[in-house]
Amino acid sequence: MTFAEEPVGFSGRRFECGWSERPQTAGDIAERVQDFARRLRAINPASGRLRPDPGMRRFRPGDLGPIVDMTRAELGDLIDREDRADPPRFPAPVGPTGYSVLYRSDHLGRDPSSLTVAIRAGAYGPGPTENRVDVRPDVEHPIWRDPELGIELLGAMIEAWEPEWVCAYARTTEPLPPEGGESRSRIRPWLAWSARPLQPRPVPPFNRPYPHPFPLDDAGPPAEVRAFHGGELKMWP
Repeated sequence: MTFAEEPVGFSGRRFECGWSERPQTAGDIAERVQDFARRLRAINPASGRLRPDPGMRRFRPGDLGPIVDMTRAELGDLIDREDRADPPRFPAPVGPTGYSVLYRSDHLGRDPSSLTVAIRAGAYGPGPTENRVDVRPDVEHPIWRDPELGIELLGAMIEAWEPEWVCAYARTTEPLPPEGGESRSRIRPWLAWSARPLQPRPVPPFNRPYPHPFPLDDAGPPAEVRAFHGGELKMWP
């Protein structure tokens, strides 16, 4: 059974990457966001149609974006003014929790090529706030049925964000034996990459020894392991 054919019980499929403390300016984040959007467009032209999220409403004429068509200065200014994770407010220098940004495809209605990109970047100092990028392609996105496309997206995240790890996974819910009478969730990985073997971190200041979703201990051995972008790529069916 392939990853895209898993039975019901998924609570979503996603790609996530993360890295430890790294102070970043809004301009640097804007440059990386646009680079990443261009890489997404190269993988699937429809997936590059990302705009700043307008909230609970649909996109309207006159909304900003697509972000690949904005200038770096325009996008950086928008991030600095509207996307701080916590005070202080602009124009004061951003605080240690950095920026929290959300983009999504501007498709009207359900479209299998749509995706969202949530970014938490610019956080510095060890602790529970981690830098990460969360990419959620639609559950019917063609990427879930093509491992090579998945590896392309994973590579785009590495090149654009310079993370320490990347993982494509889903959370599944599976019943325990009947005598348990309950169910539990587990991480079902598809692709996982790390620049170097992940080592447990001190708790505190971190809130868990490994960044979520690692350490993937319940997944079983991968079907394939290969060198990739200076690190190690593991693949499950």
